Amino acid sequence: MPPNILTRFAIVVGMRAAAMYLLVLLLGLGIGVWGATYYLEQSREEAEAGGAGEEEVSADEGVSMRIATIFDSGERYHIEVRYPQFGIEAVDSVIRERVERSVNEFRDGVAEIDDVPEMPRFEYLATFDAVYAGPDFASILLYISRYMGGAHPGAELVGLNFEMPAGRELTLSDALALTGMSLSEVADVSRAELAGTLGESFFPEGAAPTPLNYGTFTVDADTVTFYFQEYQVAPYAAGPQKVSLPRAR
Repeated sequence: MPPNILTRFAIVVGMRAAAMYLLVLLLGLGIGVWGATYYLEQSREEAEAGGAGEEEVSADEGVSMRIATIFDSGERYHIEVRYPQFGIEAVDSVIRERVERSVNEFRDGVAEIDDVPEMPRFEYLATFDAVYAGPDFASILLYISRYMGGAHPGAELVGLNFEMPAGRELTLSDALALTGMSLSEVADVSRAELAGTLGESFFPEGAAPTPLNYGTFTVDADTVTFYFQEYQVAPYAAGPQKVSLPRAR
């Protein structure tokens, strides 16, 4: 990533959040590569043009979509959010509701913390990646970073997947059916791959065959990808992890 982009990024989101984003990007997970690049190159002046808005873009698959934005910056907190809207209300309403609920929970959390002099400003940053919009499914990965004090921000990955054109949200059972494998079989493959990647840093209990461990996923034309949150299968320094499996149908 060019130094000038790194500099602008640090100015926009603060050094703590910048360090977290850079860690994830450098791990080569593919998280935030398309969405975050677009996000990082926006200047503060552009973001401050409005508290919320929309931008017209095209996804990698050539699908036209809008990017909805939320910007709210004050003395106690800073919020910058971008999330996609596909022009299908059944899909867009779910994405919008999830994002707005998460942002409001952050605001409520800040309000419950006493205002102490010299306390760092809290931050909520969200962007997206892994955009797929085909005739069968629409899928995105939201990347959310929250700084609520402490040594570093916390990251959360949220996979949102929809059957097209009806807009029904996919479940873990749907994802497993697309791989043609059971949860136990997916877990066996995932644990073997993660153990090979992480070595002694691997936390095997985080990849045990439970719905909670495999509840974050995305879908594209060829694969189903399962994501593991930070701390779930490895120490914080290793960042989030992912395992991609070929679609059987």
